Amino acid sequence: MSPTQLAFVIAPESKAQGLAACKSHPHIVVFLGWFHAKLSHLRSYSARYSSMYPSAVQIVIQSDFQTVAGIQAANIAKLGPAVDLLAEYGVLSAAPPPMLFHVMSGGGAAQMYLLSLAINKRHIPSIPPSHKVPFALVFDSGPGSYVRVDLRRAVTASVPAGLRRLVFLGVAELAVTHLQARAAICLGKMPQDTIVPALVNPSLFPWMDRATPRLYIFSDADRVIPASRVRAHLRAARENGLNVTTEEFSGTAHVRHAFADPERYWRSVDNIWREANAIKGQSRL
Repeated sequence: MSPTQLAFVIAPESKAQGLAACKSHPHIVVFLGWFHAKLSHLRSYSARYSSMYPSAVQIVIQSDFQTVAGIQAANIAKLGPAVDLLAEYGVLSAAPPPMLFHVMSGGGAAQMYLLSLAINKRHIPSIPPSHKVPFALVFDSGPGSYVRVDLRRAVTASVPAGLRRLVFLGVAELAVTHLQARAAICLGKMPQDTIVPALVNPSLFPWMDRATPRLYIFSDADRVIPASRVRAHLRAARENGLNVTTEEFSGTAHVRHAFADPERYWRSVDNIWREANAIKGQSRL
């Protein structure tokens, strides 16, 4: 991994590696981590992607509480190097490569929203209707609603128990209060009024449309982002005509589904990618 601010690149060991399979595999995998996820937390996911799609370039993007509490313009600027990396690999061209985005929890979803704003600020050539980009979107343990209680749970989930957690809870409470006040004064909108609608926008990125396959992996036992929050998002997505697939686990904790049943988890990811490949060539909606 080589650091570029919030973004880390994992390149194939050899361009020839997996060459025979690369035509049917994603060329780019963008993995957006949950709030405060360390690289050590994310390595098991990147290792599995390296095994499944050995020719793919992986771009790992981290998130922290500033993703939702910071100044939006500053957050978009921080993602500049990540957008530059995507441009380097042809993502911002009129013929983007096959891609898969893997979005973890509320932090990953918020960062993806900011990434869409950062990309849409660039001058991107129109993608011809005849060029259907194989693209799949995977949500793990989210997205949430970004209301006060969800934000507090999400940003403290990765903090160890004990005194440190109690202190962080207090800081998070103050930060959430500050965020709400600043958003109300400066924007007139809260995160739930901007991020949540954006995530059901069929054209969030230039290469997306209503046919884009979306996979939602969640659990009935998630205490950070309850299943009810995910189901509410699913209803909105379906009402908007989006192509939705679900994989609901039973009894697994937040962002732990891949460890509870790895074969089921990664089979569902590969299946959604196969669906993305299957609709290649169909006219864009």
